[in-house]
Amino acid sequence: MKSNNHYQAFLLVTLFTLHCLTPPATAACSGTNSAVVSALLPLHTGNDCTALQLRGLQQLAALRAVINEVNNELKPQDGLTIGLQVQDTCSTPDGAMRAAMRSLVDV
Repeated sequence: MKSNNHYQAFLLVTLFTLHCLTPPATAACSGTNSAVVSALLPLHTGNDCTALQLRGLQQLAALRAVINEVNNELKPQDGLTIGLQVQDTCSTPDGAMRAAMRSLVDV
């Protein structure tokens, strides 16, 4: 059941991202010539979600590096940029679902 909740959260964020990239984009999307990647990462763990999770921090660093590299490689005349929105799942299925909902509202 745990993986099902993660799958649902991933699917919600993916569908919203595709919606933003498909013309005409809504006002909730970041605007023309830009895209926002929403990442649901396990940055913290524990009952109160305060203990740092090394694996999640490593994933965040890798994701930031990749997005920076892609933005540096994009042609300036195209004006396309990729942004990053990170939501902490607190390493739980319920946290992942809450993070997915937050990412849909915060875009």
